[in-house]
Amino acid sequence: MNAPLRGWHLDEAHTSDDILVLLTRAGSLAARNELLTRNRKHLSGLIAHLCERWRLSREDREDLGQQIVFWTLEAVPAFDAEELAKPDGCSFPSFLHGVVERRVANFAQAKRRRQKRFPAGVAEQAVGKMGGGARNGQCEGWRVR
Repeated sequence: MNAPLRGWHLDEAHTSDDILVLLTRAGSLAARNELLTRNRKHLSGLIAHLCERWRLSREDREDLGQQIVFWTLEAVPAFDAEELAKPDGCSFPSFLHGVVERRVANFAQAKRRRQKRFPAGVAEQAVGKMGGGARNGQCEGWRVR
């Protein structure tokens, strides 16, 4: 006869994201890993769509894609679990979707502000006006003793 099982086993692959969030908050690494794995593919597609909408480069898309893990982990404690009990409450996937949309929008807006403030070529012109850098081991106006 089989001995009775002690504790419990959770099939993370068949557990809802909302329950995985609660288990991740309680310290379950298996739940955290399942949550990250489950949302990575969906969020990668969302980032691709948002990068097209904001006309971001392929490099920007790759940078944002690397942030998915951090954004998911930041969203876990920020998610209000009481939303789950409300009739029209927000689920964790919906909450995470909104977080990613806002993060990409913030990234795109910050990039546009930097591009307006520092147009292409301005840095190169500034270096040229400063004398082009070091020559023969010396900078203009300075002598090495």
